[in-house]
Amino acid sequence: EIVGKRLDTLSRLILTKEPLILLSTASAVLQRVPPSSFFKNTVLELTEGKSIPFDALQTFLARNGYHITNTVMEAGDFSVRGGIIDIFPAGFENPVRIDFFGDEIDSIKFFDVLTQRTVKSTPAITLKPMSEFLLTPESVSLFRSRYRDLFDTSADDAFYEAVSNGRYMQGLEHFLPLFHEKLVPLWEYLPDSLTVLDYQATDAFYSRLDQIQEYYD
Repeated sequence: EIVGKRLDTLSRLILTKEPLILLSTASAVLQRVPPSSFFKNTVLELTEGKSIPFDALQTFLARNGYHITNTVMEAGDFSVRGGIIDIFPAGFENPVRIDFFGDEIDSIKFFDVLTQRTVKSTPAITLKPMSEFLLTPESVSLFRSRYRDLFDTSADDAFYEAVSNGRYMQGLEHFLPLFHEKLVPLWEYLPDSLTVLDYQATDAFYSRLDQIQEYYD
């Protein structure tokens, strides 16, 4: 959920053209994130009347960190029933139910998780990634190479095996730096911004850096 919210925020910084105010914490600002180029081809807008192959939508979801389930219950879930696909997108309070007529989107409706009843209709939604990395041939190859440099993979290793087979696994987010050539500070998304620091910010930064060093050691 935390990753989903972070990705929603980063994608908004890229997609939104209007002025924004971003309120954050020292710990969050120090967190390195994927480069802005990561969001290329990871955001998909769906509108009523738009044609998109049903299989292509499922492939997009699977590649961007969504998990197929029998019933959508939490962010990142999606399920398929006939010509209907339920999705709980990143940054949304309610999941959406998309009804297809062939390859054309017939309707998009928000629904309640518990009752499964429609809350309201919407003409369009924007799907954003649920994961900070994609399991592409390039990222998998990079992960395998860096993982072997850091760890002994002679024995059975669940993480190494999962990524090698193109599968997501709970806990993989802790290996984020191995999937990207580099991670970047938040400032890359705010090149022309005015930054205002709280008077206790410096102390908070140093405290967080001490924690990071302790974890690293």
